[in-house]
Amino acid sequence: MKIYTRIRINMATGHIINEQVYEYHGPVTRLKGPEPPPPPPPDPRIKEEKRLEEERRKRIKRGEIGRRSTILTGGAGLTDPANIQRKTLLGE
Repeated sequence: MKIYTRIRINMATGHIINEQVYEYHGPVTRLKGPEPPPPPPPDPRIKEEKRLEEERRKRIKRGEIGRRSTILTGGAGLTDPANIQRKTLLGE
């Protein structure tokens, strides 16, 4: 096995310009470390958010929630139901 103590490489071409190397014939220890911990269980909130988003997309596809294009939203339109709560104007 070659052990490099110094090496110069032309980064543009990838060619070795010069090197200091010696051959090693002996035992090799591999550093592996402990096994990584298992991934955490999925967060139920994320699963619920994905389910709600999928349900929303299905409702859009079925036409239950439509897209409305306005000057403010452009071609992307609105996909949320309209807010029908009464607003209080200044001075009322």
